[in-house]
Amino acid sequence: MIIEYLKSYEEKKEKLKKAPVRPCTLEEIQEIRDLLNEGNPMPKAFEELLFIGGRYTALPLDIEFRTIKGWSVYVKEEMPKRGVKMDRPIAVFHQHEGCCFVFIYLDEGDNPSPWICSTDSEFDSDEGEKVWKPPFKTFKENIDDMVELAVLGLGL
Repeated sequence: MIIEYLKSYEEKKEKLKKAPVRPCTLEEIQEIRDLLNEGNPMPKAFEELLFIGGRYTALPLDIEFRTIKGWSVYVKEEMPKRGVKMDRPIAVFHQHEGCCFVFIYLDEGDNPSPWICSTDSEFDSDEGEKVWKPPFKTFKENIDDMVELAVLGLGL
């Protein structure tokens, strides 16, 4: 896979302070496509993240092959219980205490905007929102920031 968006992560993955980055195979990436996006390609930037470090990112994010699928399905099932319709394909790439999740829509192009949602009102935004935008405009920007934190040994 040619890396177009997450070049900083690719270039700095050996400098990250945690354990070595471990990639997903192309077969594992296809498995995630099949489950979360009906076999269709996912955003290029997200697939690059999986290809570089989908089994273990060494970034201050809770994302790995075994949790992406489960958390994504969980969020899609739980958010309607809070009155939020989730009828588009998503991929969760970070979670906090199993109640607050960072995700992307898989139908928003190659470098989508990240979103945050909560399945529990205790984790809603300060404004009481159940779904809201984080300070990052794009997935790439979010991951680039996590790379810089990981190089310094900061974050989770």
